[in-house]
Amino acid sequence: MSNFQPNKRPASQTGSGAARKKSKIQHARQITVEPPAAQLARASTVQAQAKLPEFLDVEKFLNSRAFEISAMERAMKTAREAGCQRAFQSLPRHLRRRAASHFARRLPTRLRSKAKFEMMHDKKRIPSRSVKAKLRLKAYLNEHRTERLRNRQVEKAWLATHVWHAKRTKMIDIWGFRLAKTPTEKCYRSTYRAAQHGSTIHDQSYMSQVTLSGNEDMLARVLDQICDPLGPNPCSIKFKPGHREVNINMYEFQSWPYGFIGPASIIWCPVQTEAELDCAPPLTQEIRKPVGRYRGRKKSGRGQRDFELARTDLASSGAQVIPILQPASSSINPLAGGVNPAVVDNIPIHAEGQASVMTHDLTAAAQLASSQTISHDPQPKSSDHTEPTPLSNLACSRTVLLQVHPAIKDQVLDAIRSASQGLELALAVHEDLGSFELTGPRSTEVLGRVLEGEFGEGKGDVMRLLRAGIAPSVFPSGMVIGLLADDPRVHFPPRKRKPISEDVGMKVIEPHVDLARCQLFWNSQVRKRHPQFKKSHIDKRREEQTIPGTRLRLTEEDDRIAILLVRSGRGWKVLLPKNWTQAFLVSLVYAGPRLVCLDQRAQLSYEAGQRAFPNDFPGLGPYNEIAQDSGAAARSHWERRPPAKRVNYAKLGEEDPFVADWMVACGQAPSVKTEVKTTNPKRKNKKKVERENHLIPTAAEVTSMSKDVATNSVTADPSASLASSAEQGAWLLSGPVVGVLIDSIRQLATKHPNQPVEGLVSMLLPLFEGIVKEVRVPGTRPKPLSLALVSVRLKACGGGQRGGGVSGTMSDLARIYSRIEQDQDEASDKVLTVNELKNRKLIGFITTGKYSMRLGYSHGIGAVSLIEFAKMQIRQIVKLKGGNSCVNSVWYRNVHEQQLRMGNLTWFDK
Repeated sequence: MSNFQPNKRPASQTGSGAARKKSKIQHARQITVEPPAAQLARASTVQAQAKLPEFLDVEKFLNSRAFEISAMERAMKTAREAGCQRAFQSLPRHLRRRAASHFARRLPTRLRSKAKFEMMHDKKRIPSRSVKAKLRLKAYLNEHRTERLRNRQVEKAWLATHVWHAKRTKMIDIWGFRLAKTPTEKCYRSTYRAAQHGSTIHDQSYMSQVTLSGNEDMLARVLDQICDPLGPNPCSIKFKPGHREVNINMYEFQSWPYGFIGPASIIWCPVQTEAELDCAPPLTQEIRKPVGRYRGRKKSGRGQRDFELARTDLASSGAQVIPILQPASSSINPLAGGVNPAVVDNIPIHAEGQASVMTHDLTAAAQLASSQTISHDPQPKSSDHTEPTPLSNLACSRTVLLQVHPAIKDQVLDAIRSASQGLELALAVHEDLGSFELTGPRSTEVLGRVLEGEFGEGKGDVMRLLRAGIAPSVFPSGMVIGLLADDPRVHFPPRKRKPISEDVGMKVIEPHVDLARCQLFWNSQVRKRHPQFKKSHIDKRREEQTIPGTRLRLTEEDDRIAILLVRSGRGWKVLLPKNWTQAFLVSLVYAGPRLVCLDQRAQLSYEAGQRAFPNDFPGLGPYNEIAQDSGAAARSHWERRPPAKRVNYAKLGEEDPFVADWMVACGQAPSVKTEVKTTNPKRKNKKKVERENHLIPTAAEVTSMSKDVATNSVTADPSASLASSAEQGAWLLSGPVVGVLIDSIRQLATKHPNQPVEGLVSMLLPLFEGIVKEVRVPGTRPKPLSLALVSVRLKACGGGQRGGGVSGTMSDLARIYSRIEQDQDEASDKVLTVNELKNRKLIGFITTGKYSMRLGYSHGIGAVSLIEFAKMQIRQIVKLKGGNSCVNSVWYRNVHEQQLRMGNLTWFDK
């Protein structure tokens, strides 16, 4: 008997599902035809042609071919129904749109015809009455779209690129704007890769642009009183010509080093040449309408209504302009109804009902009215200012552009007003400037692809480097380049540049005033000009090209946009008019950079080892607002979780695990005591309450502990008694003064190695006051040094460097504890009980902590008490017997853990 047994169910001939699908589609596409007659097939061609009829009867011919026609129709129908994908489903996921299934224009051009054919057989929906009402309402709202969108910006302003960002990111209300928080797609690692090897782009138009105009000596006097005297001098010859940007720390009027406001950047307007003064642009704008078929549909009253709305928005935007200046000329804008265009620049309405005017044309800014100075003198002075100032006297009149964060705009304006009392200066806040921040090694390549135009002979070498895609590090930091660029929509899409030769990359470019000079950028009337053509007009020109796909030729009517390129950080900062931000954003994004929002910008600052403002600046008002908001959100999320699925912070001895209490870090009593509810109080039994009482310190114990810590710090600072008042709070000591103070303490510890630590720390206050008085006499009452904080970096060592995960990663709001001499021989990682944690001295918090992709281990950015940091320096100097190398070892603990880990501290302003 044969061993071979046939299968009961023979396997299918086709193996995979793809093969079966392919055979199914091929079978559906086959057209069945009637076989030809046998005699016709055997007959020769000559015989077949001889038998052809002389006349062709169409009806009989169609009847004879009816089988083939019906077979072809059946094959087309079965082929259409056999496919399981529609046109919109064949797109990749990032190109799909919600309305693509019923709206063919949402698809790419190559798939629109197929989609329209598929939609022909779809069942059409008849709109109901409610739908018709909605359509009528939508049509009505579209007629008043401008007013409707402006009404949505009552408490928050939109950027010019708001609609573009709203489709791709998550938006939040912050600092008076509606800003993009994070993209809707996952982008943590891709953002880091783009910043390291590619480029990123961030719309920074929410930054406040403050201008100060007047006499050069008066400007230097004002800036000297509100800037860090130990930092870069913005009035030095290095920055005053206007070819470099300077980053400074802003302080309240005569309040250094106690009244720290925040960082800012300053750019001086270059002095104009005689040729530029002779060829000054007019204050009015000649609006040239598109001719011929490019002319848009006329709408009655639209221009006047938009102008009135613009005046209303500017009046309600809180723009600050001091003093009231007379315009240089009485030019009249015909589209504004006889209103001088200088009035549209800023229209804040004061109590007197007068509109303050500030023009940034240098010729107009020089004509300062002596009777209307910043001191608000009620009595007018002599009428000598009625005569126009001759151009020969404009040499000492300058303009300074300050770019500050919107969270500190009011504080900066108050400081400038206080420092400008009695001086003839003009202060203004402008809303007509936008800015982009490009970072990464390929950011120069992105700019070279987008910027087109004839930039002149003096800027040819710089433009060749930009178009060549040289790394930003080739250009000096802070370098300013002024350009007149073409309309990016005309040259869209940006084309790639050819690779450069090695000779171009070897050239050294130094900042120069001729490179930074761009007169039109500093003219506010030029910045306010709207584009001459809409995007639809540009597209219409492109459609009428003789050869499809060819580049548009630039015409005389096309716009030229004045921009400033500033070499900043690891890339570039682009300053341009606000009305052109959307056009440049589309072209810049097309060139390849990755979109960066607020969260990603803070991430890149962390990876670069830099502080992000205001997240890493404790003690300032903007930080306190963000900390309270994020703490409230974290508390709400924690309370919504069931008790068994959340961390029991009460058993960890945490008073407030969601907001850092910097008063406790400075050795004072907790500023605000908040109770952490663990479970429902109705379910608590007596045994559980007794067991928790052994773990949770009472209010009396917390007060006694804080008093013990405070007594230790009183010996170091006699003014620490002021800290008990509710008015005092922790303040941030920033700038080079921190390094000067630490170096002085280390020198004292080196000279007196046998002196106790408390004795050396007691000398810290007179030493600090001596440094402050030697530099500048403060105009306000000094703050207690025991409440001072210094920004530090915390580098994890030991177990904190091993891999990622929860156990090896530093987290936000991590606690920093001092590491005394008894802890020197302990292991780098250890778990403590709650009672042992209470005996540890808390000296600071981590504001930003996570796993660093650049370093490969955890590190954090935070702040510690200045007194405790000085004690650490003294202990290390005494231990090393006068050595210069110090390793500041501390303990840190994540807020949700009991495990202590070891780390090393370094201060930022080293």
